[in-house]
Amino acid sequence: MDNKPQSAINSLWKVSVACFIIAGLTGFLYRLGMIGWVTSSLGLSLENIRHAHSHLMFFGWAVPLPLYLLLRYLSEKIAITKSAFRWMKYGIWGGLIFGALSYPFFLLYGYRPVPIGTGTLPLSVILSGLVMLCWYAFMWGYYRVRSHLKDDSAQPWFDGALVMLFVCSLGAWSVAVVQALAPSNFMLMKGMTHFFLATFTEGWVVLALLAIMVVQLDLKAKDWTIQESWSLGCIAIGAPLTFPYGISESLLSPLLLGVARLGGGIAALGLVLFLYTLVKSGKWKTNTPIWIWPISLIAIKAVMQITASAGPASFWLSDHGLRIFYLHVLLLGAFTLMMLGSLHLQAKAANKYFYGVVGSILALLLSLVMPTHLWPASWSGMWVFYALAVAAILPVLAVLLQWMNLKTLQKTEPMSDIKNDEDIKTLVHAFYSKVQEDERLGYVFNDYAEVDWDKHLPNMVDFWSNILFKTRRYNGRPFRQHMDLPIEKMDFGRWYNLFEQTVDDHFEGTKADYAKEMAAKIASSFSVRMEMEGKFED
Repeated sequence: MDNKPQSAINSLWKVSVACFIIAGLTGFLYRLGMIGWVTSSLGLSLENIRHAHSHLMFFGWAVPLPLYLLLRYLSEKIAITKSAFRWMKYGIWGGLIFGALSYPFFLLYGYRPVPIGTGTLPLSVILSGLVMLCWYAFMWGYYRVRSHLKDDSAQPWFDGALVMLFVCSLGAWSVAVVQALAPSNFMLMKGMTHFFLATFTEGWVVLALLAIMVVQLDLKAKDWTIQESWSLGCIAIGAPLTFPYGISESLLSPLLLGVARLGGGIAALGLVLFLYTLVKSGKWKTNTPIWIWPISLIAIKAVMQITASAGPASFWLSDHGLRIFYLHVLLLGAFTLMMLGSLHLQAKAANKYFYGVVGSILALLLSLVMPTHLWPASWSGMWVFYALAVAAILPVLAVLLQWMNLKTLQKTEPMSDIKNDEDIKTLVHAFYSKVQEDERLGYVFNDYAEVDWDKHLPNMVDFWSNILFKTRRYNGRPFRQHMDLPIEKMDFGRWYNLFEQTVDDHFEGTKADYAKEMAAKIASSFSVRMEMEGKFED
């Protein structure tokens, strides 16, 4: 694994947030087009602007940012081989690059072929296909290391999210197949398009959001009163079935409407089970108050989904504005705040920037109620379209400010090297704090070995003082003490990654690098010797 995998992928989130800002500006352009300010002078169609906005939001934001957070999480938890790391890193970069390249073609041509010389090429479609191939590259890298996530509480959610991303991509490929083989079958083509959209938003987006929530709120298997597979399974099964909701009401048969209602109900049940677990465990009352916003918005999303499944069909299907509002509650509200909140904590930024984003998103969501039948007709008028345009620019400005702040925070002074015993004490105490919190290593040290930390920690300070400064204060034989513990081969990767992460969190320099080098050698030596003595035999 790379010495500092986080630094190797650090630019990914910056580019992804930049894509969000550009997509948001395109949404603002769409709103200006609705009042006739832009489209006539620029020669752009509203439909193409909408395509450019949605595809950049999907390809540049809704996929790469969760994949970046997943890769960062993996690099902190397990030992990733260089090959798997590269598959995942370049998979994200490729998706970002091809997604960004498709943007101008969607803006100018939509799905139409682009004139090139004497012929034409559907460049927006071709580049979209390349984006999905990059998703597969990431999935391959993840598949090669996922076994090392054994017993990790977030693994089922990451697995489920990536399965949904794969399934939705099949829907996108199917649209191309139908266009080639049965171009006159409008209903099938529309159905496959909305299958992609439903599986993407209700499947990938929701499960990726919940996976990051499991990580950030430290939701463990023991917190689940009802087995987590019920929540995960309901969302994964129900999400693809909601695709008929995107089809025009006049084209929907009673059977398709019934399928959409059933799928929506099942998916909403999965969300309710997740939220119930979150509330019952008390994890929602975290010391980090920012999480109340994405949690609240995902709860609103669940209520709307239940209403659509159980209420009158006309309430949901006949109001396009209501469906736009629902989509923004999920994508712009819950999902975006969860992702930006994760970046916010990663950089230890001031809360005021995050709350500025929250306020701007709530203002935009409120404005989206205006074009629905929930808004009193007597309050409507041309002013509503101006209000929509003003509200559309607010999240762009707020996220731009937060993006600039997060970038500035990364340009801090370099950390100092490990210089003395006090620094070693800081390292040892911080490291073993992480070990005790680790679901797997915590069991080995706390539950099985019942380590007396008051004695063990000073001993480990002496151990590392001897390694780094030759103090000769440690004379133990640590290998034999570990031989009888219920250790598996993969545990050494977990142990080393926690050590590396702790060093990088606190120190930088020659001694810090030497400490990581020696930790890697210790982990490798113990693993090889235990394997030679038959420790890992079934």
